[in-house]
Order: sequence, then C-alpha cells, then structure tokens
Amino acid sequence: MDPYVEVCKRFEDEHLRYVIVGVFGINFYSQQTGHLITTADCDILIPAQLTALRKALRILVAMGFSLKAGGEPLQELDPVVLKGILRARALVRGDRKDARVDLCTQIAGTQFVRLWRTQRQFLVEGVAVRVGALDELVASKQSADRPKDKLFLEQHKEVIQSMLR
Repeated sequence: MDPYVEVCKRFEDEHLRYVIVGVFGINFYSQQTGHLITTADCDILIPAQLTALRKALRILVAMGFSLKAGGEPLQELDPVVLKGILRARALVRGDRKDARVDLCTQIAGTQFVRLWRTQRQFLVEGVAVRVGALDELVASKQSADRPKDKLFLEQHKEVIQSMLR
C-alpha cells in the first residue's frame, strides 16, 4: 500500500479527523487533468487540539516515522511539549525512508473546520482519502505569501486554472 494512503487509513481507523492540504492535496485534483505536480512531502492538517495531535503522532511513531518539531527530534510525546507545539502552531515532520509527512494544525488563509466541511474524498487503494477543496487549497497558497508558493502558483497557473473550471 502507498505509504501516504496507509497513513490516511490509520488515521481513519483511529477516528482522527484530517485533511490533506498543500501541493499533495492539489495533486488529487490535477490527476483528473493529466498533470501531476512534484512535491517532496504530504501536508496533513489536523484539528489544533492536544488529543488530536497526540493521537496523530502516536500513529506516525507506530508506523516507523521519526518526528521533528522546529528542526529538533521529538522523542517523547510529553504533554508540555505538545502544548508548546500547538501554541506555536508549529508543524511536526514525520520522516520514514519511503515517505515524509508534515503534520500541521494551521495553514494560511483557512481553518480546519472549513476544510473539514468542504473536503472531498478520493478512493485510493480502497481507502477514502480526505482532501481539502481545491479552491480552498489554492486560496491558501495565495494567502501564504511565501516566495515558494508564489513561484508554484506562477509555474502552474494554467493547470490550476483548468482544474478550477
């Protein structure tokens, strides 16, 4: 099974609400137009809640991912440290030899509840994979105001416009 689909399956099995965002999420829509956009990781948004963060991290650790927050190894899921991650709205990176997951509790321009409400499910290898609505994902990239997002939007402008039609 694809490692990213496996993560989604485990999140589903554990009743953890999540939405795939970023370029990885946009790619679910781009496949319908025959265009795949390269990305190095899978961004997954979860609710900004201690229980959700702890559950997601436990799942990733059980799947063999090593975790880092703020560039530092996250070896223990200490509640004080996890609360600090939530306060800082920091992402936690999970690395495994075959996959990289960036676990987020916030993304630019939208909120988890909105993405959860407008999500689309894609059936992949028999697993329902929850992906943010395309217009929300593109709007998030636009509002992030980061050079890499501006470059992405400019380089893929035509493909994105065709997907949004």
